[in-house]
This record gives sequence, structure tokens and C-alpha cells, in this order.
Amino acid sequence: MATRADDLFYPFGAAVGDVANPKVDDGGSPEISISVNFPFFETQYRSLYVNNNGVVSFQAAVSQFTPNPFPLANGRAFITPFWGDVDNRNGGEIYYRQSTEPSLLQRATADINRYSPSLPFQAQWAFVATWDRVAFYGSRTSKVNSFQTVLITNERQSFIILNYGNIEWTTGTASGGNADTGLGGTAAQAGFNSGGSTHYFSIPGSQTTDIVNIESTSNVQEPGRWVFRTDTFSVLEGCIFNGRYIRQDDSFWTNSSCETKCKCNSNSSLVCEHKPCAPYEFCLSSHSFYICKPASVQTCTIFGDPHYQTFDGKLFHFQGTCTYVLSEVCQRNRSLPSFRVEAKNENRGNTAVSWLRLIRLFIYNTEITLIKGTTHHILLNGIRVSVPIVIGGGQIRVYMSGFMVIVSTEFGLKVQFDGSSRATISLPASFHSATCGLCGNMNAELADEFQLPNGTVVSSEVEFGRGWRVYDGDEMCQDQCSQQCELCTPDQSRLYSGQNYCGLIDRVDSAFNICHTALPAQDFIQSCVLDLCASGGAMPILCQAISTYAARCRLQGVSAFEWRGPGLCGKSPLYVKPTSQGLKAKSSYNH
Repeated sequence: MATRADDLFYPFGAAVGDVANPKVDDGGSPEISISVNFPFFETQYRSLYVNNNGVVSFQAAVSQFTPNPFPLANGRAFITPFWGDVDNRNGGEIYYRQSTEPSLLQRATADINRYSPSLPFQAQWAFVATWDRVAFYGSRTSKVNSFQTVLITNERQSFIILNYGNIEWTTGTASGGNADTGLGGTAAQAGFNSGGSTHYFSIPGSQTTDIVNIESTSNVQEPGRWVFRTDTFSVLEGCIFNGRYIRQDDSFWTNSSCETKCKCNSNSSLVCEHKPCAPYEFCLSSHSFYICKPASVQTCTIFGDPHYQTFDGKLFHFQGTCTYVLSEVCQRNRSLPSFRVEAKNENRGNTAVSWLRLIRLFIYNTEITLIKGTTHHILLNGIRVSVPIVIGGGQIRVYMSGFMVIVSTEFGLKVQFDGSSRATISLPASFHSATCGLCGNMNAELADEFQLPNGTVVSSEVEFGRGWRVYDGDEMCQDQCSQQCELCTPDQSRLYSGQNYCGLIDRVDSAFNICHTALPAQDFIQSCVLDLCASGGAMPILCQAISTYAARCRLQGVSAFEWRGPGLCGKSPLYVKPTSQGLKAKSSYNH
């Protein structure tokens, strides 16, 4: 019997009596008669179809492989955990079964009562459809997706649970996707459509590249799971606006003038008021909503052993192992909220240099600590808690994105940490000339970047760093190397600055050549070389250094680009799974 390690997936597979769909491109099950009435909004259904392309449909099978956004104009009623161009000939299995087995119904009952404690519910029937490690049409890679739909009812009330395992692709090649990455084109749609224009829901990220991260999202505080009541229109722990999900405590503006701001309260009610964007913000479309964004955002980056690139772009190296202020509000301005971000550094191994140990943020009378070795937990006022978490009714959010844990505030401060050696602090333009610390004063001037708390400007990196030291009780910490900091021999410098190592970001034929005008590479190459010398040439350190340059490049306005490749930074060689039928060209949405 196949199960998921995180226990989100209900049991599936041949061992529990599942039926497997045929391996047919754009195929699916025959019409499946079900033993109960399943209420799906205005209609009761007694049959359904499990379609290979990630859809459980009523009334008719669905062979369409390129998804449409909801609501659908043709009245089709279906549930889609991941509507995309699945091709199970290339890999994977699609299973389904209906069940009244007591242990399964007991689990379903417990789940629904946990998510809706005010609604006593006893499951009488369940239907489980599972897409297990399925490939996409036109794939030239080993990327696969796993997801599941569970339908639950007592014939009066009905619920659906959408579970997600590893999601590695969004689009088949016939929908404009890349055969090697499974990304691009018209990305997958997730949610449900009642068959009319009234009741429909799109999981955030649908039809965008963000849908590849659906396994880390949820509306029930369990990443990888979405739960809905479907006999009546209700989304648990959130609100609905134009068929889009609004998390509790989230805010948005309703139209392109950004004059009316709405917030989903903790009781899942939507409250709207007249509140236009601030003078330094502009109104920006975001899917079905509008948001107020700062006119510009400045970012400070801390990386490697460590290196600091300030808000204004000055790059310097400081190997202190104490606690230091990275950024705080120094100029009194009643319109600006107060905050403080600190970093504690540490020696690792026998090297003289230091690396990030933790990032600590003080905001709204709350202390948040991002700790080394994990992006799944933080310390909240000294207590270890799991992420995601919402604090202060939405004033602060802590969540994961990719390899980073992120703290974001309602006024635009964003702090990110990878749990190892890289952190960033981003602030909106409203903080111009109001900050101080190792990240600088954000005034677009480099001459006064090394400013001490008393306003004195110094030239020494060590003196500047020492000036922002915070007492932390560590009597062994030091503000400079206890031994010679220059760890590179001439031979190492030549080797690591070469085009097979750090120098590859300066090659004119590399993916980074689009960055060189916006962000000169030489300072980053120097930092990269120092990191490799300090680590003995460790390849993960090289990847971190290159990744930092790529991230800073994107902050300079350069479009996202792919720089990883076979043999570089852990990307495995491309894999093509053979098929007995081969691949055919698709020419239409339905065939």
C-alpha cells in the first residue's frame, strides 16, 4: 500500500483495491457509478469521471489538456487538484476507488470535524482519486507530480480534500511548456467549478508558475492540503472575492484605482473601507486583486563568510563573530514604524572567518529569531514554533518560499534567511535616509555608508562593524580575525577566480552576461574566491556565491534566467523516460 510520509495522502494503490486508469494520453476512466448522492452545490450527482489530466468531472469526461481559468463558460462541473497535461504513458499511475470502509470513513470524519469543529459531521461515503508520480506530455526529464482528491459526504453535506506531494512541473509541451523543465506556457489550474458562474474557486498560483509551489500552501494550516465544503459555497479559514481565496488577515484593493481596501477578518468575513495607497506607493494588479506596492524597494544582502552589500550597493567584508545591528530606523519619523534586525555570526570549523548563525528581528513588541539549520521553524519570543504563522492579525507573516524562510510586515519590511549563509533585508522607498546599521542609510550615496551610531563616518570595515556590535553575553566573540583573514594562497586565488569556478559568472558566453551591465561581477567574484578559500573549495559554497549574484542581478531589474545546468550546482542530468507509443504533436485544446 502506498502512503505519503507526511500522512496527508489517504491510502491508495492496488493493495487497497484501487482501479488504475489506462495509460492513454488525455484519457481517463469510464463513467463511474457511485453508490450515494454526492451534493455538489445545486446538483446531486450519482456518477463521475477520473480524467488523466488532473480532473474529477461530473456529467462528462474531460480530455482538454490546456486548462482554462475559472469560472468556465460552458457549464462543466468538476474538481481539479491539478488540471494540466498529464501523460501517464511517460510515467506514473492514476488510481481511484469509492469506499465505505470503516477505518477510511473514520479518518475522513476526524479530518472534517477538525477543520469544521462547529459542524458535527459523520462521513458515510468517500471517493479517493490519486495521481501518483505522473509525468507531463512531451517530457524530456524525470520530473513528476503527485496529488490526490478525496470526496466525502453523508448525502446532505459534502467536502473535498485536495492533497499534494512533490510537485515538479506545471505545463506540458503542447500547452507551451518546456520539455526539460516542465515550466512555462499555460500553467496548471487547481480548484473547482460548480458548472455555473456563481460557485467556483481557484487555488492561489493557478495558471501561473507559482502553482509549482502548491505543496507548501494550504487553507487549513497544513502545507499541501486544501479543504472545501461543496454542498454550500464555503472555503474554510478564509474569504472569497471573485472566485479567489483570501487568507484570514490578508488585505487587498478591489479595483485599479486602489481606493477601497478589503480585509478578510479572523471570522472569515470580508470588511472593506475607503483607504487609498500611500503617496510613495502605486496601484498594481495581482491576479484578480489589486495591491499597493512601494515605488521602489532596496535590498541589503549578507552572504558567505560573511560579505555585506548595503541598500545603496556598497560591498564590504567583515568577519566579526559577535552580534551586530544589520538595520534599524535611526531617523525619527512618526509615519515610519520602528524595527531592528540583528545578526549573530559564528566561526565554523577551524577557519578564521565567520558565518551567519541567526537573524533576529524586533518589530511590534515581538521578537522573531530565524535560526541556523532550518527554514521550517522560528523562535517567537523565545518559543520554537512551526511556519507558516500569522502574527498580530496580519501585521507580520512568517512563511517559507523555496529554500528561504521569510518574515514580511504590512509596511513592506521583508527579511529572508536560508538557514545557512545568506540573508536579505528589503525596505520600501519610504525608508529613504531613515535607516542605519551594517546595511547602511539607504540614501543612494556611497561616501557616507560607513556611518557609526554617533554619526561619524569611518573608512575601516572593522571599525564600522565594531561600531554596530550589540552585547549578547558571548565573551569569546571577536570583531576581527584572531589570525590572518587572508586565507587564499596565490595558487588558490588563480584557481578559484578562473572560469571553472567563481570566474564563470563573468564569462561573456555564460547565462550571466545579461547581468554584467546592471551589476558588475568583479566584487562578487572576489567574495566568491574568499569563500572558497575559507571552505577548502567546497562546491556548495560556490553554488551559494553564484546564487547570491543571480539574486542580486534580479533585484537590479534583470529578468529571471536559468543558470544551473548538468554538473553545476546539483542539477541532475536530464532523463528521458521511453514510451511504447512515442510522442505525438497536439494541435488543439480538445482531441
